[in-house]
Amino acid sequence: MGKAKAITKSLKFKDGFIDAIISDTDKNVLMLVQMDEESLNKTIETGFVHYFSPVKFKPWKKGTTSGHTQKVINIKVDCDNDALLITVKPAGGACHRGYHSCFYRTLKDKEWKISEEPEFDPRLIYPEFIFKG
Repeated sequence: MGKAKAITKSLKFKDGFIDAIISDTDKNVLMLVQMDEESLNKTIETGFVHYFSPVKFKPWKKGTTSGHTQKVINIKVDCDNDALLITVKPAGGACHRGYHSCFYRTLKDKEWKISEEPEFDPRLIYPEFIFKG
């Protein structure tokens, strides 16, 4: 068994998945994703983050379409072995809606308000998506 597979075997996957919080080196939370064993193994082996795509129902490397890859700086596991915190160096925005973080809205005056400026126009990278407000 390879080292990556031995590491993933030590973790607790629920229904085949483990939650992973993705943050940048400034400790900004970029994404909350799910990984299966294969995507985590690929992440460990390549040094670039791979996620499980619920749309394609398979692992995919972040940045395959956009070029906005995420190079792994470190991976931490919580005390229960059932969640990961992955620090990355992002090459572009993490959010498919054009923002640095998927958490670009803040609750203010009982409404969700956009709290950061977009980094790119998602319609230029993901023309298959229909973006609404």
